[in-house]
Amino acid sequence: MLEPTTQMLLARHACLATSNVEQARAHLSALFWPHQLSLNGPVREVNFRHNLASCGGLSLNALRYGHEVAIRVAPSSPAYLIKFTLAGTSEVVQHTHSVVSRTGMVCVMNPSSRFTVRLSADHNQLTLRVDGLRLQRFLAAELGYRPRMALEFLPVARTCRNETPGLGRIIRTLCEDLDDTSAFAQHAVVRHVEETLFGLLLAELPHNYSEPFNRGVDGDSKAIARIRDFIDAHLREPLSLNHLARSANISARGLQQAFQQHLGTAPMAYVRDRRLELARAELLRDHCLSVTDIALSCGFTHLSRFARYYRERFGETPHATVRQH
Repeated sequence: MLEPTTQMLLARHACLATSNVEQARAHLSALFWPHQLSLNGPVREVNFRHNLASCGGLSLNALRYGHEVAIRVAPSSPAYLIKFTLAGTSEVVQHTHSVVSRTGMVCVMNPSSRFTVRLSADHNQLTLRVDGLRLQRFLAAELGYRPRMALEFLPVARTCRNETPGLGRIIRTLCEDLDDTSAFAQHAVVRHVEETLFGLLLAELPHNYSEPFNRGVDGDSKAIARIRDFIDAHLREPLSLNHLARSANISARGLQQAFQQHLGTAPMAYVRDRRLELARAELLRDHCLSVTDIALSCGFTHLSRFARYYRERFGETPHATVRQH
């Protein structure tokens, strides 16, 4: 869980420490988006600190200014900034919406239009920068279709500890792993974190595709029956998880959850089992087709895998079935 703290995270990844306002502005403008930075009150210097760690297409940024500031941002790239307020308060104004984020809360800044951020003097934050194109490709894969409108997170701040425990927990673990100097920890983080974070962001923070993304198949057994009928009708055709999701008008994630809940298996494992049953029925018939022809006609493109799956399922090889019957 990402606990509120006045200490900066990612201590091993110091990037810049400066009192110069222009240097701080130019530095973050190059890394995030172009912006203007102004100080409130008579002060002319900041106590700017930035720790930066990258992980695949993500970057984690521990930031603080040490003074009350206003930042006017003009997004220039399709990235999303997910800001965790660890201490102090902030206000994000975009379009006609104003979102106040207090200690222990998280909000998202979209790249769709200009916005202004006002930070208190004691504000301490961790900002996750996410490549927008990669996030939207992930969303399309989960939905099973390409969204017509750009992904837009809603202008709200959520309590990280209560409403988004999964997201807060993985961010905390990620920061700890990135501060670990062992090569194993670094490799494990880079290998697994991006898709997990994308899934948590889209599942736990509200956006304009939340309803189809989180939609599963309801408890009605007829809905599951319709999907199973579709699979049986297309067993000999190429099928993918996204193809099945589109047929049911739900997300790939929702389809997986529904199959696990109602049938105790994954969708593609169910497809494979039904194809194996179809292949066995073909092998038991009296005809002249070869095992290879039957495997290919039942949707199997890897013959060695077909033979292995068949033996695991029925306790004998396909050729043994033919010889015995």
